[in-house]
Amino acid sequence: MRIPLQEMVKNHQFYGGQKSFMGLGVGPDGVPIDLLRVHFLGLALDDYTIFVADEFSSQRMVGNGLNDLDLEYATGKYREAFELFEKIWPSSRKIVYGSEIMNTDEYKKTFSIVKEKIRKLGLEGDLSEIDTELGKNAEDKRSYALNELAVIELFRKMKDITVKVGPPSEAKYDNLMKKLSRNINFLYLHPSHALTKDG
Repeated sequence: MRIPLQEMVKNHQFYGGQKSFMGLGVGPDGVPIDLLRVHFLGLALDDYTIFVADEFSSQRMVGNGLNDLDLEYATGKYREAFELFEKIWPSSRKIVYGSEIMNTDEYKKTFSIVKEKIRKLGLEGDLSEIDTELGKNAEDKRSYALNELAVIELFRKMKDITVKVGPPSEAKYDNLMKKLSRNINFLYLHPSHALTKDG
């Protein structure tokens, strides 16, 4: 089964054959239906990796994140869903979990490089203005945003990925990333709609 890329993302021209990835957070409220669309991108893109950002939802990352037990449970549900989707709709997608890479020396080095580049380019103000999904205070939000950028850079540098896919709400990170690297492109999913009679 193959899905035309233009049915899933905006500004899709010329990107279907490039190495791409999409990141998604893990939430405490069960598996969102949008997870299916994340999987289906593997039926539209030739070389596609899903980055499950479980570590981004952890209390280690932000004070208002999930404790280890809740995070393990939520991540397990996402893992089960992706395994089921793959049985029904086999795709080319790969899955990488944040908890597998964010404690590596390579990630820590990449994080430091991104942080220093932001300082050298005078972009700390841009970074501080990003309203992140999680974070109780300004320092949590800054750390969260820095980690978002470091993940993009790690995928670009280590896995030769040239396309990041995400919801339009991630443009706040992507716009800053464009100032740090010209070697990555950004695709945005068409807006999703709730499964209600009003939607």
